[in-house]
Amino acid sequence: MPWKYLCRNHQALICKWCAGSRVHKDHIQVSVEQAAQEFKVGGWESSVSKMLL
Repeated sequence: MPWKYLCRNHQALICKWCAGSRVHKDHIQVSVEQAAQEFKVGGWESSVSKMLL
């Protein structure tokens, strides 16, 4: 199964079947695309902050 989501509670990549399972059903989940974008933006902001110090 390809990884489709990031479970924020477990900080783990999960497939669409696991996303609906008892383990992850009530957790915060985002698409891998959204998680990647947030990581890129967060990393960029962190780099800029370090340069300004």
